[in-house]
Amino acid sequence: MHTVDISTLSPGQRVPCDVYDSNGNLMLQAEQTIEQSDLIELQDRAHDELFYAEEPIVMTPDTEPLEDHVLTVSELRIGQALRGDIVDANGVLLLARGAVITERFIERLKARGIKQVTERSDQTSQPAPQSENSTHHRPTRARVEKKYRSDSPHNIKWDADLAAMLGVQDRTLPLHELHSRLMRGRCELDAAVSETQQILNDILSGGRVSGRELASTLRGLTTTVQADKDLALLLLQFKSKSPDYLYEHSVCTALTAMRVAAQLHHTENDVVDLGLAALLQDVGMLRVPEEIRFASRSLERTEQQIIEQHPDHSVSMLENITGLRSTVKAVVFQGHERMDGSGYPRRRSGMFIHPLARVLGPVDTYVALTPDRPHRKAKLPHHAIMHLLGQTKQGRFDKTVITGMLECLSLYPVGSFVRLSTDKVAQVLRGNPTHLSQPLVAEVQPDGTLAKRERDLTRCRTTTIVEAVAPPDTLPIAA
Repeated sequence: MHTVDISTLSPGQRVPCDVYDSNGNLMLQAEQTIEQSDLIELQDRAHDELFYAEEPIVMTPDTEPLEDHVLTVSELRIGQALRGDIVDANGVLLLARGAVITERFIERLKARGIKQVTERSDQTSQPAPQSENSTHHRPTRARVEKKYRSDSPHNIKWDADLAAMLGVQDRTLPLHELHSRLMRGRCELDAAVSETQQILNDILSGGRVSGRELASTLRGLTTTVQADKDLALLLLQFKSKSPDYLYEHSVCTALTAMRVAAQLHHTENDVVDLGLAALLQDVGMLRVPEEIRFASRSLERTEQQIIEQHPDHSVSMLENITGLRSTVKAVVFQGHERMDGSGYPRRRSGMFIHPLARVLGPVDTYVALTPDRPHRKAKLPHHAIMHLLGQTKQGRFDKTVITGMLECLSLYPVGSFVRLSTDKVAQVLRGNPTHLSQPLVAEVQPDGTLAKRERDLTRCRTTTIVEAVAPPDTLPIAA
């Protein structure tokens, strides 16, 4: 057996022979083409040694049956693929058939004082699952970040409404119609937050939840926002003052993430999976003590470590959701990772982070920065965007994703307020992908209404944005 250097592996490369971990679990199969998902899992298991099997054992119906055979530990050969289960003197399973004997396995036997083992025959061993065309007995393992590659794309069937985000990128409404839709969308937002709160609390209490319930929550919002490409972003201005902002944060993050994913031309399934992951990403925070969640001070290092455990809690709790694609679980698990390896829970970096998690990370950060929190005041949306740009410059976020966010939100995000060089306050209604500092705005009139006409600042040479400002106490409405 030869040790595998993970750094020499890359997507698209063919595996010369089977790759096993130190416990004898088959990680990669001979002749398999390596995908990014494979590298993600191998990186996660970097603390384990990985080995190439020199000569994979081919199991066929004509293989000579194996009788129960007692072996001393010294007779075990490193690299040998087992034809039967290895058990101790009491019949306790030590290594399942189809696995490969490793140096670490032998060391563990010696450490436990085990001097001999029994290799059971195929008849007394439990049959290993094998596909119709497979030539290897493969051990069964739970692999959250691996399974998403082979999942059926229809565990949760997305429909036209849930895929609507992909069809609204160029759809706009006149200003008065946009306001009408916005008011309806606000009601839908409140309903979605209430539904999300109930679902997440059901998961926390150990109840079984259908993935279709989550899809239904997203559907209620997308049927509204499909009318205009900027409705989802405009809804972000209607954030409540609730001290437990987790539920509203989850919904707003889902809306924004789906919009950005559509802008980046992700597939329909990807958009829906990302929306579901955003709804579920912080469910594990419900297991964090409230004195930490609602602390009005900077957290101690030990408290921060407790926070950083919540992705593990989230993935564990998702087992109570039926019909959920494993892609969603992988993105939930990795949503707090950062491109430079400074995130958590596994300090992954670059290509070892799922592409959808790279979208979720900065979107989650942006949405989290804009409301008041117990330990800090809210950032203005423009300042939150500038914060993301600074973090991206330091290597924490994917530049392509941040570009997509800017194309959606603009440098002065949709829904935010600015002061113009005319000294008038205006609300940003639409971004301008080619001129990020020159969005479409509507001025706030003295009576508190918005001007009937939008102003495209790319066409107003004498009017520019001077600064971002806080929203008025009473949000303006269309005249």
